[in-house]
Amino acid sequence: MLGRSNFMVALKVSALLAVVAAGLPHLGCASERTVQQSLEQRDSFRTTAAALRATGLDKRMAEEHEYVTIFAPNDAAWEASFTTEEVESLFEEARRDELRELMELHIVPGWHTLSQLATQRQARTLRGEPLAVTHAGGHVRVRESTVVAADQASSNGVVHVLDRVLVPRAPQPIAEVLLERADTLGKFTAALEQVGLDERLREPGPYTVFVPDDAAVERLEEPSWQELTAPGNRPLLRAVLEQHIVPGQVDEAALEQEPQLTTLAGTTLRAHLTQAETLRLEHASVVVTGVEATNGLVHVLNRVLMPEALPEPETRTYEQMSVMQALGEIDEVRRFARAVELAELEEELEAQETTVLAVDDNVIDRLPEGNLLREVTEEGATGRVRGQRLEQLREALSVYLVPGTQSTAQMRAAQAVPTRHGAVLTALADGRQTRIDDVLVTRANIVCEVGMLHVLDDALEPFVSPPGTPTTNEVLRDAGVFEVLLALFEAAGMEEALSAEGPLTLLAPPDDAFAPYIGEEELEAEHIQAWVEGLERDEIRAWLQRHMLAGWVRANWLRDGQEAVAQSGERLLVDRSEPGTLRLVVRDAEAVIEESDVVGNGLVHILDSPLLPPAPEPLDDETANEFE
Repeated sequence: MLGRSNFMVALKVSALLAVVAAGLPHLGCASERTVQQSLEQRDSFRTTAAALRATGLDKRMAEEHEYVTIFAPNDAAWEASFTTEEVESLFEEARRDELRELMELHIVPGWHTLSQLATQRQARTLRGEPLAVTHAGGHVRVRESTVVAADQASSNGVVHVLDRVLVPRAPQPIAEVLLERADTLGKFTAALEQVGLDERLREPGPYTVFVPDDAAVERLEEPSWQELTAPGNRPLLRAVLEQHIVPGQVDEAALEQEPQLTTLAGTTLRAHLTQAETLRLEHASVVVTGVEATNGLVHVLNRVLMPEALPEPETRTYEQMSVMQALGEIDEVRRFARAVELAELEEELEAQETTVLAVDDNVIDRLPEGNLLREVTEEGATGRVRGQRLEQLREALSVYLVPGTQSTAQMRAAQAVPTRHGAVLTALADGRQTRIDDVLVTRANIVCEVGMLHVLDDALEPFVSPPGTPTTNEVLRDAGVFEVLLALFEAAGMEEALSAEGPLTLLAPPDDAFAPYIGEEELEAEHIQAWVEGLERDEIRAWLQRHMLAGWVRANWLRDGQEAVAQSGERLLVDRSEPGTLRLVVRDAEAVIEESDVVGNGLVHILDSPLLPPAPEPLDDETANEFE
């Protein structure tokens, strides 16, 4: 039977969803019409109705399922998610399977009202994938989309209206799957990064991770989550997190067989079905099952699984050490640790949370003779470092010190990594590894009591512009061939970004690259201004942010298959498959970097075309005459 506490939770969730749903438009009852007919007869669902019809899903729903629930994007949602050309392409015969897969993601067998779905927390689509339904801030969300109208009843199902189209997610490892769900699973995900387990969950695995959602984490008492994540409790936090990770892939069907599971912590968990057919893992309910990743599965829990007893550590772990102590324990960075000691930085590192980018000792051996870092740490070097040499050593080491605790995943996400030196390093993903200013991180995310360590396979040489170098703004204006780009920055109110301290890496298409958008013979000032004034301000800002990268991103650092994160949040894929060509590819556009220039506040890479959706084809003479 459903216990009293579970009943009260369900009752509260239902009450909350009733309030949320009350604020949404209910599209009325149309019980005499099928779901497909209901969509066909509404002007605002033409694309969804056409997609169901084109893929044969309208007939499949009627033949295979007594009732269905459809999350239906309205026409405005399609416009917000795709360009007109992209929608037209999806309807082409060659992409019919792709369209079918996309639409199957919006259909759930059975009749599910909005409150039922949000209480259940998930539903399985026609594709067999779990579809998480969450509620926060007065809104009900289905993955990245918001429900804007609910509970339109038809003779064979119910329709809920979305403001964005759901798209199949590209395969990702578990760590990236969790990052995408940071709005509801962010606390557990951040804790994984804190102890370095996020990198483990990028490995091939497979793993099954049982993740308590943020609400479950906030309910934890004795110890609270805040106490668990305090720097001094990292060994305990790691044990708690490992309690939620099981080697191997355990899907929902396997859990229903009531197995005993052995976790990374070495503890045993038992899954079972209650009389109410609720799937439980120990005392926690599994509220979302089978979120797929390339290296395993994620299930979401409504409680944190605390170990009954924690084994005593056999040896002292890095989590219990200061950064200086950890440096002394890691064999490959003993010389670097000696340099930090000679620079009298121990107290500073123990007092302030710092991420240290430690250079492998083999690298220091290869530094040129006379290099200060090599000289002061060579075998036989004696005495203290004083005076000007001390200041020089502290300055040289400050580029390896990053304020705060920064995992490699956090650095790649930010891309720009400010150091105590004042230099801004650039972190890029290189497959599953990380490069910082083109230097490979060979050992990542060594968590200490205060701070973190990463080991590098080369020395860093901060990239800075020579004194007196013009700013990005000055370079663009002096060149005289970036009038369109400057007009776009002015229209978006973003001119200051071109003169700000930076560093900023700008991907700059010259005027002739915009000819397909404005017209081959229309690149005069008045025509440029007219074209820019016809654009939406938000659209311009999104375009420009796609052309802006944080930090110094040198062209020769970019390797084939790497990803750079634009200020728009989009990932630009580096393509060097064609010899001698450096191409950047984003969702609906691509461009080649033709040349680069250093500026006072960053870098400018000149592109052969803008990273914009394809320009519409010009009208032929016959069609053009029809509009005259």
